[in-house]
Amino acid sequence: MPDRLFKGLDPLIVHMCVPCKKFNSARDAVEIADGMVQIPLALCTICRAHLVAQKNMKFFQHDCPSLKKMLNL
Repeated sequence: MPDRLFKGLDPLIVHMCVPCKKFNSARDAVEIADGMVQIPLALCTICRAHLVAQKNMKFFQHDCPSLKKMLNL
């Protein structure tokens, strides 16, 4: 999954439930380079399924209409 998740240049939006937000807010971020921060991310099964579904549906809800517009279809 990391292959697909970070492959595109589009922004990465992650929707999380309250328990996931609380858990992740307690974890420390690590600066790995100038201007780059490694953020640890843990997701419950529901949040993870939502993220996967969101990335899978992106083609049909955004990329496909954009492609049709570009090709005047």
